[in-house]
Amino acid sequence: MSERTRRSTADVSDAVCEAVREELAELGYQGLTMVGVARRAGTSRRALYLRWSNKDQMIYDSIAPFVPTAVSFTSSGDLRTDLIEYLPRVSQFEGTLGRAARSVVAESYRDPDSLAELRERLMTASLSGLRQLLLEAIARGEANPSALDPEILMVISAVSFHQLCLGSEPISEETAARFVDRVLLSIVQSETYARDGVSEAI
Repeated sequence: MSERTRRSTADVSDAVCEAVREELAELGYQGLTMVGVARRAGTSRRALYLRWSNKDQMIYDSIAPFVPTAVSFTSSGDLRTDLIEYLPRVSQFEGTLGRAARSVVAESYRDPDSLAELRERLMTASLSGLRQLLLEAIARGEANPSALDPEILMVISAVSFHQLCLGSEPISEETAARFVDRVLLSIVQSETYARDGVSEAI
């Protein structure tokens, strides 16, 4: 009996998911194929299609379990310090997973219908920590309540996702500090963006 035959379903599934991440990291989304994944995982293409009908579903199952449902964040008590710490943390996917995640995020923006569920999972985790630190800043009087507007939250999180798509490393503390000082503080502390009913967004 061959090694391939002896492997359990769980072992094959783990091997496939690892192969998907490695293929994404090396070849990108466009270069990933069912044939390539099967070859790297030591299984057959038929076995892949028995479980996944397309490569997007296979990619989701290979990456989503490693994405937290929320980015935990403990406030320092100072909004500027919190934002500077937040930006690098969200973009900090390292190694093979980091390269695979960058490929996925980049593809999801190139083609909005592709991998939308995985992109949404990444965004949800990102926004949960950001929303919490802004809520605490609002309570301290450091930020305007309009900082919780969806458009403003998206602007802030987009910085990290831009780096996740294009950068080989997480955002540096120096880069985060410049962006916070030149852009973000003026947005979240300004009354220009205030509107009635903002409490509904909290």
